[in-house]
Amino acid sequence: MAAGIPWQQEEWTRPLLEQAGNLVDYVSLHLYGASTHLFSPASGDDDYDAVVAQPTYFEQRIQDYSHLVADLAVKAGVNRPLALALDEWNIRHLEPASWPEPLPSDDGGVVPRDVAVPDEPPTNLRVNRWSPRTLADALFYAGVFHTLHRGAGLPVPPTMANTVNLVNANGLVVARPGGAVKSASYHVWDLYQDSLGSRALATQVDGPARSAAVRQGDERERGGLHTTRPAVVAYLDVTATLTGDRRSLRVAVINRHRSAPIRARIVLDGRGEVLPPTADVRDLGADVDDVLAGNSLSNPDNVSVRRRGRVDVPSGEFEFPPHSVTVLSFGL
Repeated sequence: MAAGIPWQQEEWTRPLLEQAGNLVDYVSLHLYGASTHLFSPASGDDDYDAVVAQPTYFEQRIQDYSHLVADLAVKAGVNRPLALALDEWNIRHLEPASWPEPLPSDDGGVVPRDVAVPDEPPTNLRVNRWSPRTLADALFYAGVFHTLHRGAGLPVPPTMANTVNLVNANGLVVARPGGAVKSASYHVWDLYQDSLGSRALATQVDGPARSAAVRQGDERERGGLHTTRPAVVAYLDVTATLTGDRRSLRVAVINRHRSAPIRARIVLDGRGEVLPPTADVRDLGADVDDVLAGNSLSNPDNVSVRRRGRVDVPSGEFEFPPHSVTVLSFGL
């Protein structure tokens, strides 16, 4: 695996492939989202919309780098298949560097601190590595999974993606002297690993969306403020998979809208009537009111997967709850 400087991709990737392109299997890509919810409520914004939109940034970067690597590999005479490895990715919880250093609490969060609310957006920020993962983060992770599925058909596909970290430091599992708890993000991995199939299918969504200035992860402008780019963010983000035996269709749907359920019709091969009238349903976030909710040792299942059993899906129609991800499993 070869890893380089993400903001100088072409000038680093070109000599890499020219000199060692036939020796590597993966080219590394590091991507981080960024959340300002620890201090943005002072301005009346909990940063939910900015967080759940950032998989669109990941998707653009993955698409761009895939095509760049493919083009440079041809020019360098590389004669072996290459793949992308997101060997570092996560979403960072940022806070003003002037605040007292965060300390881990026994319950899985952060020890309360006396902090000064900034009057203006701070430009000197640091990562709070003890801040609990939230429901908004969980929907961000799900969106990244969908991005990776869609990337399966790229000329240089992402075939490895390793979150940072597994335990503590924004990890999937939070450990404290009194025990451990599965973070909200853990349950996204659990839902997708346990519910989806091994073969990604092409999907198309025709539905509501919003225009937004999408934060480009933790990239900063010269003045320290986050970089944004205009984009269209779909409220419904969908990925579909088949199980290995091709006997079950698994459809995962994120409803990014903060407050509105969205009714949609799932169509297979142009016909909604092809689908069975019922599906096994699992979801995450549908019964959680606070988009910044997380898990703790005292409330370990606050944000976790709920099993709804067999549910009617007449003509492929289903109402997806707000701020949630739902997986429907159809027998074929």
